Parts: sequence; C-alpha cells; structure tokens
Amino acid sequence: MPICKTDSLLLNYWLDKKTGVLRLPVDPKAIAEAVGLHVLELSQERRDLSGEIDGDRIYFNPNESLVRQRFTIAHELGHFMLNHGHSFRDPSLNFSWRNGSHEVEANKFASELLMPEVAVRHFVVDKGVTDAQVLADRFGVSLAALRFRLINLGLIDT
Repeated sequence: MPICKTDSLLLNYWLDKKTGVLRLPVDPKAIAEAVGLHVLELSQERRDLSGEIDGDRIYFNPNESLVRQRFTIAHELGHFMLNHGHSFRDPSLNFSWRNGSHEVEANKFASELLMPEVAVRHFVVDKGVTDAQVLADRFGVSLAALRFRLINLGLIDT
C-alpha cells in the first residue's frame, strides 16, 4: 500500500524536524535524491515519454509543465519505492489512471506524496479553502491531480 511508503518518506526527508511542520509544496526531486536516486532530464530523442525509472536514475521530460514534471518524478519514485523495476511513464496524451496495476499504484503513490492527506484535510476542512486553483498551487500540482485526490479522499463528489 503506497501510503505507508509515502508517510515514511515524508517523515524522514521532508518534515521540518525543528518545527514538526510539513513543508509545502513537497519536492519529489529532493526526496528522490535523498534516497540515492539521480534525477535527470530525458534525452532529446526520448522526449516522447513523460518519464522513466532505470536503476538508480529517474528521467523526466523538461518540455512538460512544471506540475507535470513534479508528478512524473513522484510517479517514478513510486515505482522505485514499490519495487516495480524499470518503468516508463507515458506522455499525458496516453495517460490513464487505469493503465495497469503498477501504474495505478505509482499514481497513487505520487498523489499521496505530493498531496499528503493530513495537509489536504488541513486546508480543506480546517481552513475552509475551497478554491481549487489555490489548493493546486499550494501543493504544486495540476487541477486534474488535485481533483482526483479530493475525490479519493471523499472531500468532493465525482
């Protein structure tokens, strides 16, 4: 289950130890590097992909939006942490949340890492933030990723 893996990463590599506060937005590149991975741009000839994990290297497409790059890095980190082995992340045109169990698990991992449940609930429930763009900006994700997360947490209906 991805949530145990993401909680562990956040506690070990992203929680501010002095204040006990989770820093937002979560930086998946910094976390990947902290666990010993190298995060690199895809070569020009491989930029038909969004990303790839190969051994200790995560590759991302620098031509995609920053929020897409962040989600891709988190997604590929998910493949690594979940022991999925070598994997490609399709470009957004082919992207699907139902693209095979490893892909679904890696997407869930990325969502949980970038939008930790405790932080999402804090902003939505405790602070009453309802503006989706404000939330997406706070977490450094796309509106689509935020919407999926809010639905999965039962904070909005489909």
